[in-house]
Amino acid sequence: MDSENYDVIIIGSGMGGLGTGLKLQSSNPKLKTIILEQHSIPGGYVNGFKRKGYYFDSGAEGLVYCGEGQTFKLALDEFGVKQEFILIDPVETMYFPDKKIVMYGDAEKYQAELFKNFPENKDEIKRFFNVVKSIMDEFHSVVKGKFDPSFKELLKIVFTCPNLR
Repeated sequence: MDSENYDVIIIGSGMGGLGTGLKLQSSNPKLKTIILEQHSIPGGYVNGFKRKGYYFDSGAEGLVYCGEGQTFKLALDEFGVKQEFILIDPVETMYFPDKKIVMYGDAEKYQAELFKNFPENKDEIKRFFNVVKSIMDEFHSVVKGKFDPSFKELLKIVFTCPNLR
């Protein structure tokens, strides 16, 4: 492979790599883009395998922001991918010797559950949820097409945004 023949080289064909390649190509079809993957099949953590007639998921146990008007669903809609999602809430329940923690799909409800179980870490929990919300807000603005930065502007964002460092 001669890297000088490509405008963009994407390393990894997981959801991020494939989504980035699709977004780049759809917004600028003249870009010469290649996606490189070390595994024999694409998909990264969104994959599975068969053993003795059974299929096993090998990665992500769930997806978020899949409802109408939400980030992940908007990204799929943009590229004509039709997929029905089944909402599971609570998402999971974790059992410990001294407590049970319920993970809810609703961020505020989940945050309240963590406050209840870890009152001494309330500030850290708030900070974590604020960082996640900030990252998702930035990602959501990209998916909704509210900004279309040049490559130089995108690099500047990546290297100056504290949430992306």
